[in-house]
Amino acid sequence: MNPEIPTVVLTCARTKPTRRAPSSNDSKKAVYHLIGKQVRVHLYSREGITVGSITGRVADFAAGVEISDGMKKDLVLVVDIDSGDEEEPYKNSAGMEGESWFAVQDIEVVEDEGPRLFSN
Repeated sequence: MNPEIPTVVLTCARTKPTRRAPSSNDSKKAVYHLIGKQVRVHLYSREGITVGSITGRVADFAAGVEISDGMKKDLVLVVDIDSGDEEEPYKNSAGMEGESWFAVQDIEVVEDEGPRLFSN
């Protein structure tokens, strides 16, 4: 061996097993159980500040909907929306009354009408 030429030793690198990216079928399975459930939807302003909540029933879902460039979310269609104010029913941005699409991350299933309890 010539001492002026560096020796390179190749070794096998250990790699972590890769998890496959979730497919739209995975999202459908995860959201399917919500259909027919009573949910509370948390509403936010464009600045991300909580402005209130509404309740309704999940009627449909759409997995992996592109809501802006490069951003996809799973959405649910909530119908029979109750805003809590009979004189001012909920209207979506298109002006339709009593139904709208919401991100799954903004809803919680309402088990019963009792007070919500939090635990760690």
